[in-house]
Amino acid sequence: MKKILLLLPVVIFMFLFAGCTTPTPIEQLAESQKVVPRHVNGSQPIAFHRVIIEVPQDKVIGSLHVGWLRITQGTYNWKKSGGIVGSEEFNQAATAELRNCGFDVLGDDDKVFAEDTSYKARYQLGAAIRDMTFNAYDPFGGNFSEATVQAEWQLQDAFSRQIVYAYTNSGYAKLTGFDTGAVSAAFGNALEKMVATSRLADLLATNAAAPAPGTSYSDPINVSVPKLKTPRSLPEDMDKVMEGVVFIRAGEILGSGVIISPDGYILTAAHVVSGTGEVAVRFKAGLQLNASVLRVEQEQDIALLKLPGTGYQAVELHLDAPVPAGNELYAIGSPLNEDLAFTVTKGIISAYREREGDKAQFIQTDAALNPGNSGGPLLDKSGKVIGIVSHKVIIPGFEGLAFGVPVDVIAKRLGIVWNGAMP
Repeated sequence: MKKILLLLPVVIFMFLFAGCTTPTPIEQLAESQKVVPRHVNGSQPIAFHRVIIEVPQDKVIGSLHVGWLRITQGTYNWKKSGGIVGSEEFNQAATAELRNCGFDVLGDDDKVFAEDTSYKARYQLGAAIRDMTFNAYDPFGGNFSEATVQAEWQLQDAFSRQIVYAYTNSGYAKLTGFDTGAVSAAFGNALEKMVATSRLADLLATNAAAPAPGTSYSDPINVSVPKLKTPRSLPEDMDKVMEGVVFIRAGEILGSGVIISPDGYILTAAHVVSGTGEVAVRFKAGLQLNASVLRVEQEQDIALLKLPGTGYQAVELHLDAPVPAGNELYAIGSPLNEDLAFTVTKGIISAYREREGDKAQFIQTDAALNPGNSGGPLLDKSGKVIGIVSHKVIIPGFEGLAFGVPVDVIAKRLGIVWNGAMP
């Protein structure tokens, strides 16, 4: 009897201590729902857009458990501001998880001074968090934190502006110590499970590779260009020229371009399409097609695209000596949004400039240009393309400082050979 009494404290201690290693009911359920992670070999460009948290303000989402018996000591309430975790943490977790799974994720969130290219992605993934739990256990109760997240995922095609896929699931995470990061980790787990069990990877299967930025094109590409039998005159023939001007959407970014070959080659600005392998192109008549990004040259800010098929209405190029400064020119573009696409502005050739450092060459003009004009054509009075809109200098008190890239520079930098002018 004395031996039994001596052993009783040990038995009680072992019974109480067992609480630290026994899985919680939430953890047991999560174990039963585990899936094999899936890794993809690249994808069409995708970016994580945002998270909408729909958990009601002040809802109890979990508890603090203390002691070997894991007695509930207090509760945790969801706060939409200053709470356990913010939406930015979900964004970071999702972006990191997509990259870990092998997707081609645009954006350089981990680089302080790098350009954020996420808005150029054709596909934007977002999520609505419908519910979550968060429980914490003190050192005597197991010394860990656990969380679950219920998420509804939506995939938007930025070309069509439509939701093309939706999926709902949940995720679980367990971290050592008191760590609110378990919530965002659970969100990442839900994304990992979604990649493994949904059609997302198949929908984003890559079909066009984006050219590497800064590539030097030593191998020439032959582009057949038109030569009109009947010369044009602007502004009288502007409608005919417009048939060869296009509106470009690369994810969330808007720009313009010009068809310079019946074979469907398009010139535009590099900053409109860089980082993507495919963009949406819309004609003035309303037809929309997808164009592949063939070549991009960052320093000079130019790019060459290709539409499928042939038989396009192309705009003639000015391949003679440069038009002298002082001559008038016309610009076509989308100065604010898609509703203002195919806007015409007029100015003069102010000068030809060469930038120090990289020797990039530009046409300076006083024509009214805005961001949506990027990649659109600069035309001489005979309706021929003399350059492509690149950028505008915005300094308080200064106006009329816009720049385009001359046609001859475009050919040299992109390795284009203009194939004899086609009649």
